[in-house]
Amino acid sequence: MIYLAIICTLTTFAMITKEILKETVNVESEIENIINRVSTVTGIPIEEIKGKKRKREIVVARQFVLYMVKERFSDMTWQDVGNVVGVHHTTAIHSYREVVDKMKVKDKRINFLIENV
Repeated sequence: MIYLAIICTLTTFAMITKEILKETVNVESEIENIINRVSTVTGIPIEEIKGKKRKREIVVARQFVLYMVKERFSDMTWQDVGNVVGVHHTTAIHSYREVVDKMKVKDKRINFLIENV
């Protein structure tokens, strides 16, 4: 009887671990998909979206990526969201708020991204 309980527990543990790993892979691939779509629509290379350049077009694309990631994965911490493009968590929070504010005033760049990404 104890043997059966151990086997059931190990099987359950293996199934849960497999599901967690599958979720992690899906999150990473969806994040990469978001970055790829923003890069394609804006014409800004992925390296620049993840880079440190502060040209306005690049910053807007980077901010939109962070916004999309947080919207899609609301349970992610701000630190994890920032790590997507290599910025500090406070920058990720600021980026999210910037996009929300620009959506309120119907900024052309943000509306273009929303319609095309």
